[in-house]
Amino acid sequence: MSRILVLASFPAPYRADVFSGLSKEYDLDVFFGLTKDDDRNEDFYVKSSQFSFYSLGDGAGRLFFDECIKNIRRYDLVLAYDWYLPFARKVLIKCIVCHIPYFVNCDGAFIDNNKSIKSLIKNIGKKFYIRNANMCLASGKYAADYFRHYGARDNKITIHNFSSLHRDDIIPEPIDNYSKGELRKRLGLKNIKTVISVGQFIPRKGFDVLLEAWDGLDNQAQLVIVGGGKERSKYDKSIAEKGYKNVVLIDFVDKKKIFEYYKASDLFVLPTREDIWGLVINEAMACGLPIITTDHCIAGLELVKNGLGGYIVPIDNSEILHDRIKQCLSYDLCSMSKNNLETIKDYTIEHIIECHIRDIDKVIVR
Repeated sequence: MSRILVLASFPAPYRADVFSGLSKEYDLDVFFGLTKDDDRNEDFYVKSSQFSFYSLGDGAGRLFFDECIKNIRRYDLVLAYDWYLPFARKVLIKCIVCHIPYFVNCDGAFIDNNKSIKSLIKNIGKKFYIRNANMCLASGKYAADYFRHYGARDNKITIHNFSSLHRDDIIPEPIDNYSKGELRKRLGLKNIKTVISVGQFIPRKGFDVLLEAWDGLDNQAQLVIVGGGKERSKYDKSIAEKGYKNVVLIDFVDKKKIFEYYKASDLFVLPTREDIWGLVINEAMACGLPIITTDHCIAGLELVKNGLGGYIVPIDNSEILHDRIKQCLSYDLCSMSKNNLETIKDYTIEHIIECHIRDIDKVIVR
């Protein structure tokens, strides 16, 4: 069985699911630089999986990692999912010296056009690692453009439709209003039109803009924001000051529960100031929701057909966001729901695994 060294930042469930699928085809040694990201709830992360993985945050993991790097020639391929991390770059230098093929991945990115000396030096490094890669794994068009910008040739770029969804997460048709009402009762929500937003309670997600945009809509629908985090007290204060009666803040919940909230809702809004992807867009579309998000959310730019599956709005513009939410609340959104279910059907973990196996087998002989 071909042996692959896998490098990633932390054990997010969507990463673990892909690596689990690959472990059925290849002998994997998987290393995560961290066990968690400070902005996320600890329960988000995978603690165990069908494959063995190691963390560089503990002594045993670091020792085994050093041994693997010393014996890099035992691997047929290095899959550097988060190749920009210092420990990953160290491995890629060894790959180049020892002629071990390696892949780099990009979940999504905005091209850095900053002309500062620091940015120019960073960009030289990016070009070096990307140009020497045997394959560049792109989440979509924006990631492919990112790789091209830093020197990747088109025949070395492959797209795999980034997602956190399994095929059975995607509903076959929009949910009817009666079923939504029953779900709302079960979740303790009012049985009225419902707008949902999901993400960490941090400034980057733009929930302060959403709460500003909600002014004048509180008597038409309820707003449910799910995620939890350090900005919770600020949002509570804003809700109280504005006198909102139909805004609900919910801390972190697991995947099963969050999908219930999606299915109980009518519209999904992500007012992010920047998301290099935004997997909650995939999740909401899988539940048949129309989407409103910003022009700084790559998932929205890739997946949302403006006017057909939802709307793209400028960042930090509560007035336009307000108008689009109000517009959607007055529409029959069934056609948008159907459009989004059609768009999202190939954005699955299973599809990613199939694409990776196809691309790996072009480079190594099993």
